[in-house]
Amino acid sequence: MKNVLIIMTDQLRRDVLGCYGGKEVETPYIDSLAEEGILLENCYTPSAVCTPSRGCFMTGRYPHNNGAISNGRPVGAKEHGFAEAFRDAGYVTGYAGKWHLGDHRELGDSLEDCSRLGFDRWDHRVEFGHCKSVKEKDGKLILSREVGDEHSYTTDWLADETLRFIKEQKDGRPFLFMVSMPDPHQPFRVRKPYDTMFDPLQMEIPETFYEEELPDWAEQDEWGRRHYFPTGLFEREDHFRRLKAQYLGAVKCIDDNVGKILDGLREANLLEETVVIFTTDHGEYLGEHADGKEQPV
Repeated sequence: MKNVLIIMTDQLRRDVLGCYGGKEVETPYIDSLAEEGILLENCYTPSAVCTPSRGCFMTGRYPHNNGAISNGRPVGAKEHGFAEAFRDAGYVTGYAGKWHLGDHRELGDSLEDCSRLGFDRWDHRVEFGHCKSVKEKDGKLILSREVGDEHSYTTDWLADETLRFIKEQKDGRPFLFMVSMPDPHQPFRVRKPYDTMFDPLQMEIPETFYEEELPDWAEQDEWGRRHYFPTGLFEREDHFRRLKAQYLGAVKCIDDNVGKILDGLREANLLEETVVIFTTDHGEYLGEHADGKEQPV
């Protein structure tokens, strides 16, 4: 039986990846998965919000059926996850990173009383949220919104945890491991050298950035234009360009860590024996404010 490794990102636009035609960031490692495997070109999330999307992914059921209808609303206690099927088939199942399926859990809150949905090996059962650094002290994690370095930055740290899990599998049993990286979700800040890798002055601004009238969901919503790029904001275009440069830096950091994970599988002679799935919970507007006729990627 093949091993299965799932790498889930958070609010990743498809058009920033080379395999989907993106030109602004080079993503050779993610692209290699598409070139050597299957590229899904007609795949949609049932709900483009973190918790509902993840609940659907985990259970295979719509939000109104599994209970996770909005952020802060957990998957129902009686729901079953796909990892249970793998576990029942003899797989070692493991998880690391952002969960976002507990009720109103904040950064660092315990998830011990939340459903595992079939993931047995879960060494750090806390809500990662959108932390930017992870450190371990006395067996406990210290999560922070302060940006870490190449060892503590959350994306790097989770990639290292993935490799640690892989190296510990020595009993011959196949494994299912899912790592959930909080990036490139807000706040748009990334570690060095990715924070200066993209020139803000070179960032393209979408045409719909200048739409004058938007529907309420695009203007007033928690993630809408008024929150991030309100009309009338001083140096509005420059503000957008700075944030987009950080977003693209986070994408590049993710791609490099995908490469590190693939190298680890190769060194362990497991690459050919492992199905690697790269995905995201949903996309990101990133300055797109469609008028209903043209929707963002």
